[in-house]
Amino acid sequence: VHQDSVVGESKGRGRPVLGLWERSLSVLACRHVDDVVLGAPWEVTRDMIKTFNIQLVVHGPVYSATTGGPADYDRSYRVAKELGMFREVSERAWDLSLDVLIQRVAAERSSMAAKHARKAGQEALYYQQRSFVPEA
Repeated sequence: VHQDSVVGESKGRGRPVLGLWERSLSVLACRHVDDVVLGAPWEVTRDMIKTFNIQLVVHGPVYSATTGGPADYDRSYRVAKELGMFREVSERAWDLSLDVLIQRVAAERSSMAAKHARKAGQEALYYQQRSFVPEA
């Protein structure tokens, strides 16, 4: 899992949405994942593969835009592809790409704002109406 600064340089302003630890925990929650390299460099190198005894390098089916375009991904996985240890996961049951998640959050924003306003109103009313209850 790449450092936040590395992702920001590659993906642009406002990325990543989740921090390093949140992304790492999300990846570790996958049943097919054994280990995660925290702060991994953007490019998978021979030294990295040897040092961490990496058996497989995997990427999902969605390649979101980077500042360097498709060449960024070619450069990132070049060594793993040369060694025959790169796999692309082609199937997915649902679309959880970052772009889709951002769209979903934006679509729900107004309903969440209304819900928050309603809850804030209820909380304010509670504090206005509460009274001291003497102990018996």
